[in-house]
Amino acid sequence: MLAFFLLLCVLNQFVSSHDVPRFVSLPSGHFAMGTGDKTPLPTDVSGDQPNRLFGSYDERPVTNQSVDTFEMSTTEITNAMYERYDPSHKLLRGKLFFSFDDDEAAVWVSWYNASNYAAWLTKSRNDGYTYRLPTEVEWEYACRAGTSTAYNTGDNFPKSQRKNNDLFSHSGNPESDWPNVNKEQVSKLHVALFPPNAFGLYDMHGNVEEWTSSVYKKYGNDSVSADVGQPFYVSRGGSH
Repeated sequence: MLAFFLLLCVLNQFVSSHDVPRFVSLPSGHFAMGTGDKTPLPTDVSGDQPNRLFGSYDERPVTNQSVDTFEMSTTEITNAMYERYDPSHKLLRGKLFFSFDDDEAAVWVSWYNASNYAAWLTKSRNDGYTYRLPTEVEWEYACRAGTSTAYNTGDNFPKSQRKNNDLFSHSGNPESDWPNVNKEQVSKLHVALFPPNAFGLYDMHGNVEEWTSSVYKKYGNDSVSADVGQPFYVSRGGSH
């Protein structure tokens, strides 16, 4: 159940529209990626779980990364945006009560579909620029937006911005549990309901998970773009 950000190697900016992505330019820079093993994370992040006090094992060690300037869509790709490429996606609106409206984040989108959408955007725009998913390094740089705290809002995530669908256990098949859930219990996935980070990007800490172009591997190695045939790609952001 994943939507995605598109990283766009463009120098222009689209006019804002409900079915056209809008982009902002991110400056080049350096940042520390990951979490360390000396200072415990805030309880709000770790949940006081012993195996999470210093972050997940694959979020260590901290590595210094450099990023060139690039542009990124300000919001997650919405249903209206994605369905310009794939009108059949409308049949998935409301599946398990998620994402009904034009301006809700598009979910039930595979990594391959996300990558194909980017390729379609490159071809359909025909403006000389290449559209693609961000690498994991680029995604974290964009999310942090110059901060070094647990969240880009500080060491705590504002309760006013939480939309957690803590409705069922993921230990089994969630769809089998869904008949016991009421539609009203499921949070809406409308984009840009809360303030953006310092780079002007919305929903980097939640709403839906977001695809990157990186193959999953242990933290600390240089991220590489995913190649066709690789089975497991990194998603970031968290679906809450």
